Amino acid sequence: MSPETFKTIETFANGYLAGLSTDELYEGWDEWHSLTISKTESWDINFHMCGEPNRVYVVAHPEHMGKDGFMETEMSQWVEIKNVYKR
Repeated sequence: MSPETFKTIETFANGYLAGLSTDELYEGWDEWHSLTISKTESWDINFHMCGEPNRVYVVAHPEHMGKDGFMETEMSQWVEIKNVYKR
């Protein structure tokens, strides 16, 4: 992941987290969002809370076009974008 891509995903994550109220967060909360960076680069962004009270983790998994024409997420590869205490 290039530094520019990391910054783009981090900016998206910060904006998304800023819009969440604490009432929306709970242990086990898990949301995915697909983010297209360019025609050739796309990422699945996973926001989740598990194992540590009030801590939100954000990781990004690369996506690619599958043989069937649908996007596939590379679950074995990921980049930690941030973990933040949110309360």
